[in-house]
Amino acid sequence: MLTVLDEQFAPITSYAVFVNAPLERIKTYESTRERLQPAILTELTGGLRELLPHLEPLSMPATVRKLWVQTREPKWSVYFAGHVRGTESSAEGAVRGYCRHLGVPGLVMATSPHTRRRDGTGRFGNMVFSMHGENGDGIRIVAAQVGDDERWIFTNVGELQSFEQPETYKARRIRDRLTSQKIADYCAALGLYPFEEDFYGPRGLLLDQSAAYLQGRQEANPLVQKSLAQVQAEAGIVPGEAAGLPG
Repeated sequence: MLTVLDEQFAPITSYAVFVNAPLERIKTYESTRERLQPAILTELTGGLRELLPHLEPLSMPATVRKLWVQTREPKWSVYFAGHVRGTESSAEGAVRGYCRHLGVPGLVMATSPHTRRRDGTGRFGNMVFSMHGENGDGIRIVAAQVGDDERWIFTNVGELQSFEQPETYKARRIRDRLTSQKIADYCAALGLYPFEEDFYGPRGLLLDQSAAYLQGRQEANPLVQKSLAQVQAEAGIVPGEAAGLPG
């Protein structure tokens, strides 16, 4: 199946948030927005493979580091979060907030293989294509996901888009109704190519909040920081493994 950089940086890249604004506009907004705590903005250069390591160590429950990356389509920028759960932890909140404040549409995309095992290790399968309007509201969501009861659930909400292939939504197996290739096709219709490595870069913007400040505010739930390798080992993520799976 198709995943961003073949799971090399999962779970950071299991979700991606695209916002229809150039990186310069994102920088201006991030430089002027009011925050509860200070954040250092650092301009970076490189491709996605070089930029994502700047999110380490990953943190929880608060997200210390966030990353914006320019794309090959300059009017689109992509957001990733350095949380232990990856970008999933803030994807919906981020797309709604940035779309609303910037007055632009956005998109949340997710592709994760279903690797859950009987011993509780691994991850639940997750395929998401979620479009948001200029006010941040969701206008179209199609998703095939495994719920807590380990059953596949299909979501089909909002107005059908002209580029969709709705015939697949009738497939007997829910996991076949929305595949990573379908998500790639839908994204391409919007000028986005999330599974192509050269679609990202060569510029990035890192938001680094004070870990010490966040630690002081998390008395009930102390701030925990882990390396990406540690998070992957705990979640049973094998970098590169997803490339060989169907879907």
